[in-house]
Amino acid sequence: MLGTIQRHLVIAHTIGNPDLKWETSTTFNTGLDFSILKNRIFGSVEYYVTNTSDLLAPQPLPNSTGFGGFITNIGETQNRGIELSLSTLNIEAADFTWSTDLIFTRNREEIISLPNGDDIAAGRFIGQPLTVFYDLKKIGIWQTSEKDLAATFGDKPGEIKIQDTNKDGRINSLDRVILGSAVADFAIACQDALQEDVVSQIGSEYLNTTKGLDDAVSAAYSSMRSWYGTERGNNFTEFGTDIYTNGADGSWKFMNTYTNQFDSQNAQVRELWDELYRGINTCNSVVERAASITGVTDAIKTQRIAEAKFIRAHHYFLLVQLFGFDRGYPGLEAKKAATQYGRATRAAAEHLLGRVYVTKGTSSAKADDDFAKAEPLFQNVIKNYGLKLLPDFGQVHAFGNEINDEIIWSVQYTRTQLTNGGGNNATYFS
Repeated sequence: MLGTIQRHLVIAHTIGNPDLKWETSTTFNTGLDFSILKNRIFGSVEYYVTNTSDLLAPQPLPNSTGFGGFITNIGETQNRGIELSLSTLNIEAADFTWSTDLIFTRNREEIISLPNGDDIAAGRFIGQPLTVFYDLKKIGIWQTSEKDLAATFGDKPGEIKIQDTNKDGRINSLDRVILGSAVADFAIACQDALQEDVVSQIGSEYLNTTKGLDDAVSAAYSSMRSWYGTERGNNFTEFGTDIYTNGADGSWKFMNTYTNQFDSQNAQVRELWDELYRGINTCNSVVERAASITGVTDAIKTQRIAEAKFIRAHHYFLLVQLFGFDRGYPGLEAKKAATQYGRATRAAAEHLLGRVYVTKGTSSAKADDDFAKAEPLFQNVIKNYGLKLLPDFGQVHAFGNEINDEIIWSVQYTRTQLTNGGGNNATYFS
């Protein structure tokens, strides 16, 4: 502000250069593309050389000039290098592809000429890249055994030892050397690409199809794996009984001693609750939609609905032990074993209903006729389906004898990943 007049000042950090010329570059590039083994291995090799003249670059000025520098044509440079790319198709399947890409590059940047030779002020040197690190070279730490020599440079043991490049006994700017460059010697990049087609893509409408009905029932059966043949199933059934005693290790002892850790926040409680209700939800979808699905005989619909109701009742029984039973089982096969082994039968349903009555009869919700209702169900299972005890109890669980006359119902696991679940880890806890 001069008097009452406001003035605006602009401070320039660089000055103009009326002698500037266009920077020019010429490039030579050659390459080779290749492919072998029916394009399972392919790639390319390239070699290039770029010569640049009248290179535009900033040139520093002393601070005393009032400017930081100016843009000028500094000389000639050359870039030369090689690029190699290699791609391999490791696996190519109908729904899965694995490929690998490898890239190697090596570039050499070099100043060919400068108007006045090496420019130390700007850090530019003929034969070197444009950007280099020019400084004193640190070669170690002065040791106590070098006390006298260190003193000649004004240093003492424990301080950084600087290289006396010109051997004049002094450390100053004349001892600076080129330490390196910001340009890497080479670069390598590798990438593995896995492309997998999503198999699921199942929406709600899929359950309204013939295949969807069968897959939904299979998925409902798979929810049994959250209980049978699992650690949590063993913990819920054997802990707290006289067939189990605490060992030296184990993470779930509180389920045996019923401490306050055994609550609704327990991981196994949450997991079982979630998995069983997931199975119940699947069963509900089958029961609700099966009647309207076309392309399936009424007999198959009736059987699949009955299976879903059996699984649903089984899950409710495990969850509350007194929920009751939906009498959908007349639609099940009235035989010792289902035509497709592992599916629910009428014998399995009657046995489960009998267990419900017995469990209810020993609870606070008991009724006087619970045991009377259970007995004929059990008698029916024993007498009417060809089931019988094996002569040797050990044969019941013998490998290779999984299907036998003493098995009322056997939990099966589908091998279809789309409808399969987890579980079956009880063999780890023998």
